[in-house]
Amino acid sequence: MSKMNTTHRRVANMGNVFRALKDSTTLNNIHLSYAIAKNIRLIEQHFATFKDIAKPTDDYMEFENARVKLNVEYAQKDGRKQPRIIDNKYIIDPEKQEQFDVAVNTLREEFKNVIATYEQKQRDIEKMLDDECEVDLYPIKLSWISADFKPGDLEILMDLIEDDLN
Repeated sequence: MSKMNTTHRRVANMGNVFRALKDSTTLNNIHLSYAIAKNIRLIEQHFATFKDIAKPTDDYMEFENARVKLNVEYAQKDGRKQPRIIDNKYIIDPEKQEQFDVAVNTLREEFKNVIATYEQKQRDIEKMLDDECEVDLYPIKLSWISADFKPGDLEILMDLIEDDLN
């Protein structure tokens, strides 16, 4: 194991790289595959408390469900009477836009304290990501890495890579 002093954000970035690499078909080194799997597990353990902190409250989920319901109600419908969604956004029927805006603003007003609490929690988590931390991760030998590794991924994982080629 390799003990690192870093930030939670950097650990999260490493986790993103490891998860992307996990699904790569170009991995042909069992040692690297093991290191990736091991580090994913270690990073998930590292962020277990973040998941609990980041979990929305029941009140916020009530707001979110009501908001989605409004989007579905006021969205344009396709041929199968399903709401039109483009780039993960509901397309609101222009003829219903004013009604939709009033309904959403009323909902936001009703849940304004819940929304404010949730948004503050998100800001707090964002600050926590920049906090220093110590994490144990499984080192990666340079000889395990193939030439098709992306330079950006190498940069993110640089502190874990041990040069065993010299």
